[in-house]
Amino acid sequence: MRPYQYGSHLVISHFGSLAKNRSISTILNRLPFLFKNHPEARNAIQVHVYGAKADSLTADAISQHEFADLVIEHGRIEKDPVTGKSGRERIAERMQASDVLLLLHGDDEWCAEYIPSKMYEYFWMGRPIWAITHRNPQMNALLAERNAYISAADDAASIDQVLERIWLDWQQKNLMQLVWKPIGVDQAAQRILQFLEPLQTANAQ
Repeated sequence: MRPYQYGSHLVISHFGSLAKNRSISTILNRLPFLFKNHPEARNAIQVHVYGAKADSLTADAISQHEFADLVIEHGRIEKDPVTGKSGRERIAERMQASDVLLLLHGDDEWCAEYIPSKMYEYFWMGRPIWAITHRNPQMNALLAERNAYISAADDAASIDQVLERIWLDWQQKNLMQLVWKPIGVDQAAQRILQFLEPLQTANAQ
């Protein structure tokens, strides 16, 4: 794969399904506030969407803010008959070419007990991650120890703050690099045992 290089656009990429409770509109509706303070960002930021059609809220935001040129939908990536690369290989290439990988957690209450599998896939890619999470300290801890950008889904100010930071970091070619801590079977088993240890101690008393 080609090594990452900063380009002429800040490319924020989302991979996977979308829905009203997990929508690109979460950031699209905050972009006008960034553009007010940084007008030059309007022609430099692109949001790429892979693997899913835009949900209704995203479609509404694109129309309302006239972002048809800013949001680029790629749909499902299939095998390339010319190169022979599988869809998965091509997706990995798109991930590693992105400036920032966008991770949308959702905003339902059950998100407190849910960590999307996409997060672990992003870890393996090694690119900067912007996670918009909802009331899940364990997920936030995993992201924070890997140096990810983190916003709260129900806090517009935190989204604005991180979005501006990403923009400024990209301009300076200094995006926060993900700390290489991929999670495998051994790490997962060890973490489970760590959670079980206090329960075993309590039962023994």
